[in-house]
Amino acid sequence: MKKIIIFDMDGVIVDSLNLARDEVLRLFPGMTEDYFKDMHNENFHEALVKARLAYPQRKESEDEKIIRRKLYSEKKLNALIFPGVINLLENLKKKGYILILNTSASNDDTVPILHKAKIARFFDFIGTSEISKNKTEKFKLIQEKYGTSKDDVLFITDSLGDVREAKEVGIKTIAVTWGVHNKDDFKNSKSENLIAITESVLELESVIELNTI
Repeated sequence: MKKIIIFDMDGVIVDSLNLARDEVLRLFPGMTEDYFKDMHNENFHEALVKARLAYPQRKESEDEKIIRRKLYSEKKLNALIFPGVINLLENLKKKGYILILNTSASNDDTVPILHKAKIARFFDFIGTSEISKNKTEKFKLIQEKYGTSKDDVLFITDSLGDVREAKEVGIKTIAVTWGVHNKDDFKNSKSENLIAITESVLELESVIELNTI
């Protein structure tokens, strides 16, 4: 059975956290940066629903919403891929791993940047929010699609919310610290499925190798 490596995108592959934070803070006047970070302690789309109850959302027409979303997608298209990530994906693909993306982002905010960075070719399956806004549902779909057990799957993420969604289906998770949550955040979570916390791409690659032998 081939091993499957599932990646989150924003904060793991793409350096887009500041862009997303600025967009959400503009959308919800009065929201703090700490609140935005805490939104990543759970499913991000569910956290957005709660944010609408906690903070008044900036009023905009349907046309303004379309323009805002288009501008955000254009800005995200220019976000950088974290150093070393392209080499990591290439190395893993050459070694025969099945690489998959499980992201909360939409197709418009995912596929163009993957193609621009020439890394879409590495992924066998791209699970965006159009498939499901719930990552747990997409984990189940992936396991069914590839007929694999949870023991043959690793998930890479930068957020505690993702760790918890992976925990619901028993998928082993490796955290990276160059995204929304830091090393202490992950240590304090004490999640049983969190098998490692990595602070560099090289360390991440080594940990993947150790846990897929």
